[in-house]
Formats: sequence, C-alpha cells, structure tokens
Amino acid sequence: MSKKRSQPSSIGELSAGHIKGSVEGLKRLASAHPSVRHIIEVVDRLQTRPYATNAVIGGEPGTGKEGLAYTLHELMHPEGGPIVSVATAGRDASELAAELFGAAPQLKGERPTEGAVAEADGGTLVLDEVIGLPAALQRRLLELLKKGRYHREGELRERTAQLGVIALTDGNLAAEGAAGRFRHDLFHKLARLDLILPPLRERPEDLPAAIVWMANHVLAERGRAGHVELEPGPGEAPLENGAVVIRREAVDALRRHPWPGNFRELEVIVERAVLLFSDGTHVSAADIARALADPRG
Repeated sequence: MSKKRSQPSSIGELSAGHIKGSVEGLKRLASAHPSVRHIIEVVDRLQTRPYATNAVIGGEPGTGKEGLAYTLHELMHPEGGPIVSVATAGRDASELAAELFGAAPQLKGERPTEGAVAEADGGTLVLDEVIGLPAALQRRLLELLKKGRYHREGELRERTAQLGVIALTDGNLAAEGAAGRFRHDLFHKLARLDLILPPLRERPEDLPAAIVWMANHVLAERGRAGHVELEPGPGEAPLENGAVVIRREAVDALRRHPWPGNFRELEVIVERAVLLFSDGTHVSAADIARALADPRG
C-alpha cells in the first residue's frame, strides 16, 4: 500500500504515460483519438467545476492509468487530500481485506491495522486491477460507497469514511459485470467516470510529442544537462543551440514499432537511444534500431 499527498506535478507527465500525471501534460497532447479527447473534456469540466466522485480507468499495461488516477485526484481535491493506492491482483482475500479495511489487534498489546480506507478518508482510494476482487470484498466495497460505513477485520464497531474510489483495470470491467464475474451494481457505482486509455499503437499522432517529452524526462532523471527537440521540418524555425535533435527518420522508425509495452516500453527505448547509442547531438534511425534490438537474438 502506498500513501501519498496530492502535490503539483511537472508539465508533460501524463502525456508520456505511466508517470504521475499532470493536467497540463495531458492537455498538451492534441490527440485526435476519441478516448483521449473524451478524457481531456472530462479534465476540462473538473478543472472548471471540481467535485469528488468515483471512476473506472481501463487500458493496457503501460498506457498511463495510474498517472491519470493521480490527475483526477488532484482535480477532485484542489485543496489537497490523501491518495492511497492498493494493488489487489492475486492477493489472499483475508490479507487484502485487512489492508483495505484495517484489522483489530490479534494479540494483547498489538496495535490495530489502520487500513487504506481510513487513510484515504477525505481523499481518494486507488484500487489497482479490480478484476478478480473477491466477491465478499466487492460486497463490502459497495457498502462503503453506498453508505460510507465499514468495519475492520475482527471488529464489530462500525466506522465511517467519505472518499472517492478510482478502479484501474487492464481488462474490461463492464464485460466482467455482464458475465456475472463482477457485481454490476458495484461497477455502476464505480463508473461515475468511465475512461479508457488507448494503447500507443493506436495513437501515432501522439508519438512525436511523447518521444520528445520522454527524452527530456530521461535526461533530467539521469542528471544530464541539455534538452531534446524534434528535428524541424521545412519552413519551421531552427532549433536552439545545444539541443539534442531527434531526427525525423528516428521518429518514423519508432512509428513502425508495435509498442506492446506502451509508454512504459517507450521510456526504455528512448533511454537507450538517447543516452547509450546516440552521439550526444542527434538521435538517428540507426540509434533507434540498436535500442529496439533484442540482445537475446
């Protein structure tokens, strides 16, 4: 379980995918993809008229679900508030119940387990991969969302909490509900906002901006000076002196890649190309080919 207070994020983070998001970063992507345009419209509305609610965010691994969850939290709680993330996939049901709802001490002198719900009170609880959540925990989560009440494991005392829940999934939660594997009433309670982050291979128009942002992020993360820019096209303004230039042939090479790992994979490939294989002034198609090559043959 990770607990974080909402803080301002750097520009561009969500546009590059899985890193903690920012409103500015998302809106800088002039994406034509309908799912992305819908998300940006939701962000616009929440910026203008913020309110706290629940959400379901779907998308393949590496598409930026966690980053979007943090962005939504910041919009819903502009004055600040706790955000707590819990991974639910493949967990033992009793262990997960205690982590979510807390647990009474089992031995004299032990302290109780507070639980993610109590820690997220007044803010947001992020549930990472809700498909497969045990039926008993689905029922308890629904009770919490409907009535704001819950109890710790091994304790009869009823407790209260007011929080939003953002459910992340790599699959299709609506289909799981229709098939009877996920409570349909819980799905509808969660899906006040129902958002889908499309895979990178469906967003070719977003790739140049994402590459440039990711390259600059990699430089900053590795403590390298300088900045990265895309090679200008005919009639475009020349670049500033000292910029590392990503040649358009390099972007074309990246467009041809299927990106099974989405933005998470993009970060790896860009880091290799910029820091390991480039000459420090330009990133070429050959640099990209070396970065994409499988060392296992």
